[in-house]
Amino acid sequence: MSGPTGPEAFRKANVKAALEAPEAVQERKARAFDESISRLPRAYQQQIASRYSGGKAVSGARAAAVIASVRSSPEALRKLAASLSVLERAALTEVARQGEFMDGWALHVFLRLRDLRGDPRVFGSVKGTVGDYVVPQFTGAAALWELLTGGLLLPEALPNAWMQPYYSRLDALGGLASRVMLDPRLVPLLPTEPAPPLTAPPSAVPAAPGRTDLTPLRMLEVLRGVRLHPLGVTKTGTISRVSLKNLARSVTAVDDLEPWVIAGLTLGLLTREGDRVTVTANAEQQLTTFDSPVLRAVLSGPAGRPQPEDTRAAFMTVSVVRRLLNAVLRLLPHATTQGEVIRLMRQVTPPELLVARYGQPVRSDALGTWVAEALRGQLSTAGLVHVSGEGEKAAVTPAHLMTPSALSGPAWILQPNFDLLVYPANLTPQQWPLLAAAEAVRFDEQTASYRLTRQSVYAALESGLSLPDLLAGLQAGSATPLAPGVQRSLEDWAARRDRLTLHRSATLLEYPTPAERGAALKKLGGTPVGERFLLPAGTNFKLPSGTPVLLADAPPTATFSFGPDGSFRAEGSVDLHARTLLRGHVTTRPDGRLELRPTAPGGLPASFLPDLEARVKGRLPGSLRLQLGVWSGQTPPPSLSSVALLSHPQAAALAAHPRLKGLIGPVIGPNLFTVDAANVDAVRRALDALGLSPSENLAVPENRSAELTIMDDTRQKRAFLERAIEAGQRVLVQYNVEKYVGWSGQPTAGRSVLEELEPLSIERGSGNTPYLNARLVGEPGKGRGAQASRERHIRIQYVTGMALR
Repeated sequence: MSGPTGPEAFRKANVKAALEAPEAVQERKARAFDESISRLPRAYQQQIASRYSGGKAVSGARAAAVIASVRSSPEALRKLAASLSVLERAALTEVARQGEFMDGWALHVFLRLRDLRGDPRVFGSVKGTVGDYVVPQFTGAAALWELLTGGLLLPEALPNAWMQPYYSRLDALGGLASRVMLDPRLVPLLPTEPAPPLTAPPSAVPAAPGRTDLTPLRMLEVLRGVRLHPLGVTKTGTISRVSLKNLARSVTAVDDLEPWVIAGLTLGLLTREGDRVTVTANAEQQLTTFDSPVLRAVLSGPAGRPQPEDTRAAFMTVSVVRRLLNAVLRLLPHATTQGEVIRLMRQVTPPELLVARYGQPVRSDALGTWVAEALRGQLSTAGLVHVSGEGEKAAVTPAHLMTPSALSGPAWILQPNFDLLVYPANLTPQQWPLLAAAEAVRFDEQTASYRLTRQSVYAALESGLSLPDLLAGLQAGSATPLAPGVQRSLEDWAARRDRLTLHRSATLLEYPTPAERGAALKKLGGTPVGERFLLPAGTNFKLPSGTPVLLADAPPTATFSFGPDGSFRAEGSVDLHARTLLRGHVTTRPDGRLELRPTAPGGLPASFLPDLEARVKGRLPGSLRLQLGVWSGQTPPPSLSSVALLSHPQAAALAAHPRLKGLIGPVIGPNLFTVDAANVDAVRRALDALGLSPSENLAVPENRSAELTIMDDTRQKRAFLERAIEAGQRVLVQYNVEKYVGWSGQPTAGRSVLEELEPLSIERGSGNTPYLNARLVGEPGKGRGAQASRERHIRIQYVTGMALR
């Protein structure tokens, strides 16, 4: 069976594989690889089956069977490995060295520096077409095209930088997926030979002295934060933006957390469990086994943000060229000069990518100018490279080639106020896990500031660090003795934790009064909890008939029934989490119904609204939902100001009159302007003088779009919609219908539409453009231009306003 032929199912499967593969055993990774192949379009599967069969044509119906037979047979896999060409063998061996998951642009650099080229006949011929995808028209693309279409590597997503739709543009390359995966079953069959030498190696210069590398410490701080705040995974397989924001509140010393999370998943320090991303067992100890260059290589992959020097680049594909520069620096065998780095960059950078806007070529020195700036920009600031001197003879030393500095003193100073001043240059990898017991405050060039807190110590003890090891390690690395007050506090915190007992799959019985609980304790035995709860000694007891049972691992029961006025009543048993949620926030009316007590904006936790909605029968009243949004800080509070209104069919012409200009305030509708209360009399006199004495009758047309929130940033729109999808809310959306013009089908914004929709999912289309999949609430309209179906596929870029319903 070939599976679905659309790219979206394949993309989602590969997002799942990318999140899960690093921490899985080899068998699980192999199954994920097979699942990805099964979701490929049929034409793609035929191409892979042909490569596995030695070039023989394979029908679409047999393609999946041929692939499965090769993948499941050790002998067939050995024959496949033996048939690899020089290029294929070198490429697969390099991906294996990088952990079976690698940025395709880095692999492109690896091959170009060794003059390993693909078949140029793929350009402009049937060999360069697989189904709906073609080889991109730039130098060097043939090599990755052959590796991917032959099934020796698999792309992270479709389309991607190496398999593009027809009529795609090169300036969109930076937004396309580029990472590739290797089948783990091929790894032991590959030769253990060194990489082929560079065809034109750079000249050597003396290496610069090493700088303090803070990469492991920053990764350790990210692990500490994820232990406290596990990350959510959206339905589309990406990390939830909301959970990243929550993580940023507790990890303040590390900027731009998303690439760190991706690096943790790639290295196996983080793992996906269902719809959450958590820290793997012994991740802190596992971190000590990685070399710093490996960590830096993963972090300098495709997830970085544009740097200041990128905005000054003369060419549009600067994000791709930056990846090429990162890869060149990592592959340098020794320190070299700036001129040699520029020479290597010209060797690996496709000239087709060095174009300015509107397709104009750039100056011949544009690449060299940008490389010189980039080497001295964020790459130097982050410690990834050291540049000394000016001009083409300036010495360039990547971080992995710097001369390491020797340990020269204590690792830290532990002060009586629990502050920890760390000297990273004196740290050993064995001391890194100890810092998981402290919260990072700030990272400087030579020092790092931490603070021991009860929460951070708890988290470290939960991760497997023992109190004796913590105390001994802190004392051994400190320049000062451990203060008695600090030691007593750490012991007290650990003792409080030790008094906590974890019961798995426990049954907790609740009784109406303490007296009834006491009688049950004598009869059943067990452990009393609080005043009315009992943890039975065993499971051999019988509950009275009709006793309500609440399962903690099941979805919450809908027990609250709300009226239109926002009051509610509980019908049935209320679970413990709901009781804690509502404690202190509920008042009882004389008629016995309950009401939520008004709270200051931001006074409720962000999770209050979704937790309450999960326990409501039907839907919350719209007005109460608005109140809870303000109280939990998810919606801004209303604004109230004293103004007058000026209405006229030609209000814009009035506002532009010299006598009225400066007196008229902002527009709130096509024919409606505001007038500040202090200017009302002046406006009235000016209108009288013009012979336009105003009346007191004001007719305001109904404007359904007035409640919309206007957003310009596509990322903000996407985050707004993701929150609505997670909460199951309807959304009033104003958007432009996407239409296609010209012979090439260029997308553009069409007529404006205002509809109430039920958002379902967000997907990425051609060129990595995000789209909203939604369903119209109610029946579709009639008339010219109306869409007959209720299904909507909306380009998020063309959304102009939204409001929750």
